[in-house]
Amino acid sequence: MLDSKLRIVPRVFPVSANTLQHHHQDLRDKLGLDPDFTLHSLRHTMLTRMGESGVDAFTIKKIAGHGSIKTSEGYVHPTPEHLERAFQRFQGHGVTTVFTTVETGENTKVATEVAASVVQ
Repeated sequence: MLDSKLRIVPRVFPVSANTLQHHHQDLRDKLGLDPDFTLHSLRHTMLTRMGESGVDAFTIKKIAGHGSIKTSEGYVHPTPEHLERAFQRFQGHGVTTVFTTVETGENTKVATEVAASVVQ
């Protein structure tokens, strides 16, 4: 059902890229926005917010039309809380896990261990 409503088309806007860029620049100047604020900034922000909302890289790849999953991975930055929720969902399938977060300076490493398997 969603596939019939969600159509991925070659153009998001029914105007040429040059026309759209010109209108964006005029509006940006009138509003006094930073010249570094480009249309690509909006796309990047949307994809970043999707990643922060828990959308996986494969879905972002499909939406953005990226040629490689590596590009889409740049928008997904799982926090320790996201990782913990992922393991909580996993536990919903009857698997017991031990979840440990280890703070190491700038980076946070997450160590997990499956403690028991599904009980039939």
